[in-house]
Amino acid sequence: MVADTVRDVAGAVSGEASAEHVGNIAHIVAGAVRDVAGAVGAVTREVGNWVSDSVEMFEAARAAREDHNGRPSEDF
Repeated sequence: MVADTVRDVAGAVSGEASAEHVGNIAHIVAGAVRDVAGAVGAVTREVGNWVSDSVEMFEAARAAREDHNGRPSEDF
């Protein structure tokens, strides 16, 4: 009877410890997913800014050629 009680208590403690570990692991994974999502968002913003800057520079160069030549330039 004592052995059964000890086994039951040990099982309960083991289950609680396992649940705590699973909770900690879930917290770590959720944090990692959040961090990756944030990093992807930051990269996407940077690429978008880079493309926007490139388009603006291309348009400015075309306008400068038009001003210099006195006529619209023929681009690619």
